[in-house]
Amino acid sequence: MNETKRETRIKWIKRGILLASVLAALKCIFVSLQMDEEYAITVPYRILQGDRLFAELWDPHQTSAFFIEFLLWIYHGIFQTYTYSVIFIRTIGVLTHALVTYLFWGGLRKFVGKDQAFYLAMLYFNLLPKGYVMPEFSNMMLWFLTLLLLAATHRIELETRLNYYAPALTRNAVAIGVLLSLMVLSYPTCVLGYIVIVAYLIRYDRYKLKSVLTVTLTCIVIGGLYLWRILSYLTIPQFIENIKSILESCGSHSDSKWEKLYIFSTDLPFMLLYFVLFAVLCFVLIWLERLLCRKKNKEIPVLTFAYVLNRYLMSAYIIQILHWVLMLWQYESSFFYCIYCVIFGATMYCMHHWRVAGIGYHSENKVLIQIGNLWIWSNVAMYVAILLLTNLTLMTSIKYLSAGVVACLAILLNYMVQADARSYKRYANHLLILMVVASIFVKGYAYIDNDGLMKNITGVRNVIDEGPAKGIFTEYMQGYMVESNYQEFKELIPAGSTLLAMDSNTLCYMYQDVKVGSFTTICTPSYGPYFKDYWERYPEHYPDVIAIPCWYGEMKYTDDNWMVHYANTEFHPSAVVDGKYFRYYFRNKAE
Repeated sequence: MNETKRETRIKWIKRGILLASVLAALKCIFVSLQMDEEYAITVPYRILQGDRLFAELWDPHQTSAFFIEFLLWIYHGIFQTYTYSVIFIRTIGVLTHALVTYLFWGGLRKFVGKDQAFYLAMLYFNLLPKGYVMPEFSNMMLWFLTLLLLAATHRIELETRLNYYAPALTRNAVAIGVLLSLMVLSYPTCVLGYIVIVAYLIRYDRYKLKSVLTVTLTCIVIGGLYLWRILSYLTIPQFIENIKSILESCGSHSDSKWEKLYIFSTDLPFMLLYFVLFAVLCFVLIWLERLLCRKKNKEIPVLTFAYVLNRYLMSAYIIQILHWVLMLWQYESSFFYCIYCVIFGATMYCMHHWRVAGIGYHSENKVLIQIGNLWIWSNVAMYVAILLLTNLTLMTSIKYLSAGVVACLAILLNYMVQADARSYKRYANHLLILMVVASIFVKGYAYIDNDGLMKNITGVRNVIDEGPAKGIFTEYMQGYMVESNYQEFKELIPAGSTLLAMDSNTLCYMYQDVKVGSFTTICTPSYGPYFKDYWERYPEHYPDVIAIPCWYGEMKYTDDNWMVHYANTEFHPSAVVDGKYFRYYFRNKAE
C-alpha cells in the first residue's frame, strides 16, 4: 500500500514538473526581447539578402547562422513577411531542445533508474546557456555537443555487441564527425573538441585508427566544402584579411589575453564566497537534521561523502532559489552555477575512488569511468573554447556545461548506490527534484533585459504589435519604443536605402526594406576607422541613412564619438531629422 502511494506521489510530481516545464518554455517563447537574440536573427537575415560570409559580413558568430537562416527562408517563403518570425524561431528552438532532451533521456535510462532519468532529462531541458531558447550559437553548441557525446556513448554499446568493424560503427563514426563539424560551425574554437574526441578514441576505442580516420575524414570533407564555398567568391588573401578585420573590429571580443585574465580573476573571489555560503548552509542543515533525529529517537545519518555532498548541493540550490525570489542582480552575477565545479570535481573523485578501490575495471563501473572521461573532458574543452573567443566571464560561461553536469550527476547516482545505498534511497530523488524546481523557477520567472539586468515576469506590461517581434510581451517602454521606431523607419527611411543604425537593438534593420550599411550587427561593435575600411572594400554598403540613438532630441552619445563626428562632418548630410528615439542623417546622393 505504501509503495502504491509512493508511486502515485511520484507520478504527480512528474506531471507537475512536465506542466511547469511547458509553462516555462512558453514564457521563453513569448516574453522579453534581448539584444543577443536580435543579433542572432539579423545575421542570417543579411545572408538571405545576399551578403556573403566573411565578405560583406564581419560578424564574429556568422558561421552559426545557418540554422536560423534556414528557418527564416522557410518562414518568409510561406508567409512573404517576417512579422511574428521571432516567435516562430523561438518555437522551433524549444522543439529542438525538447528533441535533444528526449534523446538524452533515452541514453540516461541505460545508466540510472527511470525516475532519476526523468529528473535529469528535465533538468537538462530547463537549463539554457543564455536563458533564451533561440537556436543561436550558444544553444547550438550545447545541442551538437550533447548529440556528439550521445553518439560516442552509443559507440560503446555497438562495440560491445559487435565483434567486427560493422557498417553500424562506420555510420556512427561519420555521425560523430558530422556533429563535431556542426559544433565547430556553431563556435569555431570548439575545434578543441576534436582533440578530446581523438584522444578518447585512441584511449578507449577498439578500432582506434579506423575510427579516428573516419571521424577526421568526415570533418575534412565538411570543412573543405564549407571553405570551397567561401573561396568561390573570395581569394585566400581577401579571406585572411577579412578574418583579421572581424577579430579586430569587434569591441567585446578583441580583448588581449591579459585583459581577459583580469576579467576572469575578478570572478574568483565571488566564486569562493559562494562556496563558503554553500558550506555554511550545508553545516546548518546537517546540524539541524542530526538534532531532530536525536529528539525523535531516529537513526542519525552517518557523515559519508555521498551524504555530505548531497546536503552541500541542496544548500547551493536553496540559496539560489532564495536569491532569485528576494533579489535579482546583473546578468553576470545572477547565477550561482559555480556549483557545477563541485559536481565535476566530485564525479572525478568518485571515478578515482573506483580505480583505487580496485573495482574500477569491473562490470558497469568500467563503462561509467569511460563515459565520465568522455563527457567531463569534452565539456572542459568546450568551456575553454568559449573563454578563448567570448567576452563572457568565468561565472557566466559555466552555464554552457549543463550537458556535462547532467552526465556527472548520473555517475554520482551510480556511486551513491554502491557506496552509500541508504543516502541514495533517502536523499537522491529529493536533490534531483530540488535542482529541477530551481531550474524551472529561474527559467519561468526571470529574464534578461537589454541593459543586462535580471528582471522577472511581474514587470511585463506591454506587447509588441509591429515587426518581426510582434506578439512578444515586454516591459512597457521597450514595447513602446519598438513600435515607435518601427513606424518612424517606415515613414522616414525610403525603401531600398542603405541604413546604418547605431543601436544595440539590431532587429530594426528588418523594419523597412533596407540594405545594412555596417560590417556587423552585433550589439557591441567598435565605432571607428573600421567602417571606412569596410566601405572602401564594399562601397555598395555605404549608408544613405545613419540613425543614431537619441531621446527626443537629446543624443545618447557625445560629439566626440567617432560615428557622431562622422555623421556630422564627412557624411555631409543633406537633412537631419529628430525622431523620438533616433536622429536620422540623410546623405545627399548627388554628391
